[in-house]
Amino acid sequence: MILSRKNEYVFISTPKTGSHTFFKLLEEEFDGERMKGEYHRTELPPKTEGYTVFSTCRNPYDRLVALWNSLLFAKPDKFGYRDTWLSVLRSDEFVVFCRFAAKHKDNIENIAEARLPRLMTPQHRWYRRMPSNVIPLHLENISEEFHNLTFVDKQVIMPHELKREHASWDDLKTDEIISCANEWAGDDFEKFGYEREE
Repeated sequence: MILSRKNEYVFISTPKTGSHTFFKLLEEEFDGERMKGEYHRTELPPKTEGYTVFSTCRNPYDRLVALWNSLLFAKPDKFGYRDTWLSVLRSDEFVVFCRFAAKHKDNIENIAEARLPRLMTPQHRWYRRMPSNVIPLHLENISEEFHNLTFVDKQVIMPHELKREHASWDDLKTDEIISCANEWAGDDFEKFGYEREE
């Protein structure tokens, strides 16, 4: 979470939707201060009534691919995500990851054997923890939507932190994978205006 008393905003991060990019941008360009405690904290600090509260969202298909890559293939793997997730999944294939996500969509954050399973919580459920006035910025249109926020008074070039090269959704999808991804994402499509593939 990033807070700015000067600019009266709170940024609440949603996993795998550009959080690192926003932390960098807001700290360097908009007097943002990183709140101590959990990285993906969702409860507002005191005395923030009337502040602009925003987060980010991402196409659920692209987010699922990013989660798979981050948990099983990202380097350096200083936290041991790959070994932990392999012990749970027994495979690093995308289809296996998608089956697991679909099967556990309602309780995925409680899979104690996995490393930080809460990162895989579907976005619509993540947003339930946030204040009702949170504004979702779509990663696919992030520059325009960010510049429309009330406190943004200058044009900035969005940084791109933790950009990783990996296969795309279109490279990986099959009928089974689409079905599993739809099951996992659930209401993400309707809530954030993304098109569901059939």
